[in-house]
Amino acid sequence: MVPRTALIASAVAATTLWLAAAAVATGQTRSETRCEPAALPDEFSSYADYCSSFRERPERYFHEMFVNSAAPKKGTPFALRGCTYGCVVGDSFRADLAASPENGGSWSGKCFRDFNGMQLPSSVVNIVHSPDFQYEAEAFPGDLNFDKESWNRRIRSEEDGVWALEYENSEFEFDRDFTGYRDEMREVAPGVVLGKVFVKPFTEPYNPFPITLEVFHFMLFQVCDANGGFPRYSFDREMEKGN
Repeated sequence: MVPRTALIASAVAATTLWLAAAAVATGQTRSETRCEPAALPDEFSSYADYCSSFRERPERYFHEMFVNSAAPKKGTPFALRGCTYGCVVGDSFRADLAASPENGGSWSGKCFRDFNGMQLPSSVVNIVHSPDFQYEAEAFPGDLNFDKESWNRRIRSEEDGVWALEYENSEFEFDRDFTGYRDEMREVAPGVVLGKVFVKPFTEPYNPFPITLEVFHFMLFQVCDANGGFPRYSFDREMEKGN
């Protein structure tokens, strides 16, 4: 019988290879002036559908993808620009909780508005729906920067690190407090960023314990606006194939 860890490693490698191959097939390269959307597999018509396909993957799958990705170095510009599409991924209880409408399931990405090559530090806002889902809003601002150390002690490197998003100055909005959160991100393919969410001690609803916890993963996709530019606002995002 093939060990589960070997199966996960094989699945991660296959996904990583597909993402890289898709980028090559579409001629995708990073441009400072032109928006290049993340590649979508042929069987998916939207980023939402594609993201949903990752909901049944185990957390270990995403941890392995994160660890084996090319880590940013100090001075590396952030990989995405403008307003992106995002979703919670993984099959854990905490991922299910985060994806539920009652606890942040209305989240659909982040806006990175430094259009000068995403030099750091920079400010970021999250894209959420109002509690009644009547409108989309930008909320929970954070400060994005490079950090040479991850909060996950299994990730160690003297030269490489993570893009870290801190919410220490975030305001209480939509009955949520993000000040106890931290996002760590790495690019796993052109236009695709994988993130880890950490929660400080005694931060409900995810962490009632006196230690910092890594609670779930998320993915961000570079999308463009109708004119092929970087979306300035959430409603500018073109998130379906062929638009």
